[in-house]
Amino acid sequence: MLVNFIHIPKNGGISLKEMCDKTNNNPLRYNPHNADIYDPRISNQLIVLRDPLDRLISAIRYTIKSLYLMVEGKKHTPDPHQKKDPRVHLVPTFVGKNKGRLFKSIFDIGVQTPNDWITALKETTHNCHEPLNHILSNNETSPCKIGPQECEYIYPFEPQYSWYHEPKFVILMHNLQEEVGILLKSLGVNVDMPHKNKTLPQDGEKISDKNRDWVKEKYAKDFELYYNYNETSYKERVLSKL
Repeated sequence: MLVNFIHIPKNGGISLKEMCDKTNNNPLRYNPHNADIYDPRISNQLIVLRDPLDRLISAIRYTIKSLYLMVEGKKHTPDPHQKKDPRVHLVPTFVGKNKGRLFKSIFDIGVQTPNDWITALKETTHNCHEPLNHILSNNETSPCKIGPQECEYIYPFEPQYSWYHEPKFVILMHNLQEEVGILLKSLGVNVDMPHKNKTLPQDGEKISDKNRDWVKEKYAKDFELYYNYNETSYKERVLSKL
């Protein structure tokens, strides 16, 4: 059986991509963010779902780091002896220099943490509300798409639900390595899955209760999707489909 992995950003996809590329005749095929999930040729789809709040925090920290490095010029002058870090290069490919300069002005006035960003996005009177919405919106000349469908936001902030089209297999991010390992074994693949691009908790990253409530409302479909599958056993989500 050929299984098509659909890469939802910030859900462990870099690790799975590397694993897919490791062996020939791998029954697990990698499909990038812009894959046409409605194409009948992309069958037996596998997705990874993540707690939506954790994913948003990770997306914000990732974007802050990537844009900060970009506006500092480090993206354009990499050390030739240093291996490229995908965290530095992914976001700027669909966030241009104008947004980078806008980000720097926001960063310089102190909007620097996930809680800061969520507050600014939540409060319409916040002086960074419109700039941040502009940065996160899918409004570049080369828009983010899933197949022919344009996203509302740039990829890391697009709801997971946008990549959901009757997947055959669903793995949960909090148990990623174990569940992928069981799937690979069931498919007859003997490859260790690396854990790339891992985001670690940072000091001072507490999200206020009001901001948590806003995220739950903003990403309501994602929370519903995640919790529904979280209450479903791995056997039902994956093994029964093989």
